[in-house]
Amino acid sequence: MITGYFVAKKEMDDPGYINRYIKRMLPLYISWSIIYIPLILLMISENFDAIESVIQSIPLSGTLFTVLFILSIPVIFVIALVYFGVYYHLWYFPAIIFSLIVLKLWKKKFKVHYLMIISFILLLFGATETYYGVFPSSFQRLLDYYYKVFFTTRNFLFFGLFYVVLGYHMGSQKELKAKYCFLKFILSCFFLVFEAILLHDTVRLNSNILISCAPLVYYLFICSIFVTKKRECKMIGKLRNYSKYYYLIHPMIIAMITSYHIINKDTNPYLQLLIIIVIVHILTEFILWLKNKYKKLII
Repeated sequence: MITGYFVAKKEMDDPGYINRYIKRMLPLYISWSIIYIPLILLMISENFDAIESVIQSIPLSGTLFTVLFILSIPVIFVIALVYFGVYYHLWYFPAIIFSLIVLKLWKKKFKVHYLMIISFILLLFGATETYYGVFPSSFQRLLDYYYKVFFTTRNFLFFGLFYVVLGYHMGSQKELKAKYCFLKFILSCFFLVFEAILLHDTVRLNSNILISCAPLVYYLFICSIFVTKKRECKMIGKLRNYSKYYYLIHPMIIAMITSYHIINKDTNPYLQLLIIIVIVHILTEFILWLKNKYKKLII
């Protein structure tokens, strides 16, 4: 949503900004996808027994299967890049890139608020993975066809598109209505809690998409804009860099700590969290130092 908002603002002065933004994101996305490949190989080695049992159940000779598997690796990599990212948190990049492409093509012929309505309907379908247990078994069987093939709805079509378009629509307005925004934000928090309680004991395929997040992030963002207009925030640029690398690095640290038992499983979870944050921050500072020293470094 924040990306959509600032893209709209930048586009007012630079009509080709979406193209430039996507071109800037692609090298960063590919770089971090390559960085996470060793972690994927580690994950495969840890689950080799389960993978081997699946392989043995496939009615193909060992040589033929090996050849087909080697040939399919580039295809699997490209599908992962385009659909949900090479590693689980990297879904964000294709979600943003494809959402902006759809938005760019749509607004050439149609009004943006129509796309916002369509993307919200798509978001409702995305929420079926969270609300799976609420639906009757007949509808669950229909959903199973989708989830057996595509695994998740956390992608650009059923998740990213709505929030990017919502942010873009907000950024296109001359002025956002901030009346009672803090009260509305608090009410949205109550709705989120209510939704979480409602879904707590239901069967869920995942919990990525909650409907109440839409009004919550909308009013939270309006509140934040209202506050920053009242007070000048000099740290925003630096915090943006920190947030980016915190997001990109943290799954790697969690995986390494889990795989190599760096932290004892019985360690207090709050202490575990603190250790992870400290390590992530140190690595972030190191990357920012590298980028400052080597200006052409794409990472």
